[in-house]
Amino acid sequence: MAKMKFWERFKISFRWVASLLVFMGVLEFANHLSQYALSVNGGIIPRDPSRLWAIFTAPFLHFSPEHYILNSISFAILGGLVVLEDRRIFVKLTLFSCVFAGLAVWLVGRPNSVHAGSSLLIFSYFGFVVASGWFAKNWKSFFLAILIGIIYGGMVFEALPTKEFISWESHLFGIISGVLFAKILGKRKV
Repeated sequence: MAKMKFWERFKISFRWVASLLVFMGVLEFANHLSQYALSVNGGIIPRDPSRLWAIFTAPFLHFSPEHYILNSISFAILGGLVVLEDRRIFVKLTLFSCVFAGLAVWLVGRPNSVHAGSSLLIFSYFGFVVASGWFAKNWKSFFLAILIGIIYGGMVFEALPTKEFISWESHLFGIISGVLFAKILGKRKV
């Protein structure tokens, strides 16, 4: 995608992110009608072997319309930046984050809790974009990392156990998975 003109890449990026947001919106509507049974039944329950599969569903489910809408804005911006750079990286990063961060939440998440929400992916995209500025070793990535760090840097505090009803575990392991993926990708390009 790097050889395409910026506006062509932007249109493709917009379609990808918009499609995922519509998909999550349809899930949110069905979830709302089911009184959030989809999130309860498709969210990650730490250390429950029968719910290990939820690492692939939890990032696309939310617990309220507000939860979905708030996550949608950051998902569109940060996910859009990753897709804009390279669709293959976006797909691989999304899958890597579901597996790595999802497993970490499943292994060490608080007992008697259900974790769901696209914030796992949002924090992963954030970690990836910021870390790519360091590992990619080019000015474009560096300046983008600084800009995103300034705009979204406060997100880091959401990766601390400050609020009982927020899955800080998803936030923390999302950031770690994004940084780790950027490091892996940076080593391959060398």
